[in-house]
Amino acid sequence: MSSAALFAPVSFCFSSQGWAPFTVEWKEGRLIHYPQGNWVKKPPPQAQVPSDEEWKAFWELTGELDAWRWNEDFGRNIICGVPWSLEVEYGGRKIQCAGNGFEGDAAPPGFNRLYRAMCRLIKRKTGFEE
Repeated sequence: MSSAALFAPVSFCFSSQGWAPFTVEWKEGRLIHYPQGNWVKKPPPQAQVPSDEEWKAFWELTGELDAWRWNEDFGRNIICGVPWSLEVEYGGRKIQCAGNGFEGDAAPPGFNRLYRAMCRLIKRKTGFEE
């Protein structure tokens, strides 16, 4: 088994709508980034294959943030914003959550850090100060 297979997720899907629409899906050993959402044909999707080091850093941050416990809808009481959903499976653990914004009550604590890390995996600018 290659080391890349050791750090690759079983599944990974992030979808954001509203003011920041885009989708990221794990398919055939690659992260596929749909810059305007997977329902929009242009621009075309971009495939990324994160390195072992990038995956290790992402999973370490996931553990540091205790993201494996984020299994709820954090944005259910917010009407206007940036609705998103995240489903990840790796190492026998799962995250299945949603929100409506990347900070405050609309997201789990530290979500903006995980969001930035995900954007680094797909080589996307975040819009946050870094």
